Amino acid sequence: YDGFVDWSSANKQAQAALHFSSQLKYLASSWFNLDNKLYLGTELTYWRNKYGLDNTTERNIQLLIKYHF
Repeated sequence: YDGFVDWSSANKQAQAALHFSSQLKYLASSWFNLDNKLYLGTELTYWRNKYGLDNTTERNIQLLIKYHF
């Protein structure tokens, strides 16, 4: 499990924004006989007031493939 939370306060040009990203991943290197790390999983992203713009909320679920070389 990995992720982050990013919050920014409002100012004259932008609304307050909240950005949350969460990753659930599995180390799958042994499935493919790899010496380097290969992770497979999902990522959930929620971003309220994206880029400080009012009422621009993004929510999505993504497939995660992460390979260390």
